[in-house]
Amino acid sequence: MAESNNVAWKAVATGGAVAATFVTRKAVAGVWKAATGGAPPEHPENPDTTWAQALAWAMLTGAIAGAVRLLITRKAASSWRSATGQLPPGLTAS
Repeated sequence: MAESNNVAWKAVATGGAVAATFVTRKAVAGVWKAATGGAPPEHPENPDTTWAQALAWAMLTGAIAGAVRLLITRKAASSWRSATGQLPPGLTAS
């Protein structure tokens, strides 16, 4: 049973990561456009993109991706606990 729980939680966590990536792309592009009035850099690693734009894009993307992934994983863990009565494998109560 423990092994099937591990596999099930890994599937849930992977699905959450995929959803987080999708949400992050949309959110970061929207925030960027609202803040700058322009489209985000398509390839921040391109030398024609300014360092300021590349670093701002990387920091914004990292911050939003981390926050979205945390929100989705916490919601999934909460739902898991509601369904099974215990935390997902690998998480411990603090």
